[in-house]
Amino acid sequence: MTRGRVSVLQRRATPASSAFSLATLRHVEKRSTALVKLTTAPNEIAAEEIRALLGTEGIDSMLRIIDFGVGTMDESAVSGSREIFVRSGDVETARALIGEV
Repeated sequence: MTRGRVSVLQRRATPASSAFSLATLRHVEKRSTALVKLTTAPNEIAAEEIRALLGTEGIDSMLRIIDFGVGTMDESAVSGSREIFVRSGDVETARALIGEV
C-alpha cells in the first residue's frame, strides 16, 4: 500500500463475524428445506391468486399441473388442476394465510 493512500477495500471493510442471530439461522433453515404440497387449486387462475397472496407475505411457491383439462392441447392451459408447493418452513404460515388447516 502506498503511504497516505487508502484503498477502496480498506474504506469499505467490515469486521468478519461468524456469529449469526437466531432470526438469521431460522431464515436460512426455512429457505433450505424441502418442498411440501400446500393445496390444490382447480385451475391456473385460482392457483396464481393463491401464489400472489403467499407472495405478499414473502412466501415462495411453485405450482405443478396435475390434471390436463380441456384446452391444454391448444396452448390455452388455463384449465386443469394445479398443486401448489411451499417450503416446509413456510407451510404453517401459508396454510393460515389461505385459511386451510
